[in-house]
Order: sequence, then C-alpha cells, then structure tokens
Amino acid sequence: MSYTTIKITKEIKDDLERYAKARSLSLAAAVERLLEEAELREELREIKELLREQNALLEMILKEIRKKNTVVLKEEKRELYISRESDEELPSFLKDNPWVQVLQRRA
Repeated sequence: MSYTTIKITKEIKDDLERYAKARSLSLAAAVERLLEEAELREELREIKELLREQNALLEMILKEIRKKNTVVLKEEKRELYISRESDEELPSFLKDNPWVQVLQRRA
C-alpha cells in the first residue's frame, strides 16, 4: 500500500478530523467513507429522479384509464336508456320481466 499527502485548507482538515473522531475513524478511513457516501447520494438522486418519472407516467396512465372508464359507462347508460324506450326491439323473454327493472336500477 502506498501513501500520499494532499494540501487542504486548515478548516477542511479540522472538519475532517471532527467527522473522523465522531465516528472513531482515521482520517484516511473518513475520506474513504465520505467518498462512498457521495456515491450513494448520487445513486439516490438518480433513483429519486426515476421515481418522479415513473410517478408521472403512472398518473398519465391512470388519467387515461379513468377517461376510458367514464366513456364506457356513459355509453352503457345511453344504451340502457335507448333499450327502455323501445320495448318492441327486446326479445320476448325480456318483455315485462321484473328483473330487467332491477338490473336497470343497478346500472
């Protein structure tokens, strides 16, 4: 293992020593941990951005699904309403069938 020296300001060295002492680390181990934490923070930033994009896409999908469901329900109600007005077009087993009224109320 080889070593090197670096020039840093006294304030940075003091901050690093406080960081290392609070965690019972050497200065070298503190620098290594800070570098690892910086990598983790960058990965977390990327994950957060991906989650934002995913949430935006999911919101768009939900809006489209709700829009489609609304259209289908409106079409179904319209068809039920038309069917009620024209009893002649109904098959014989549906004419004067009390269950048709029950089902229409549920729709």
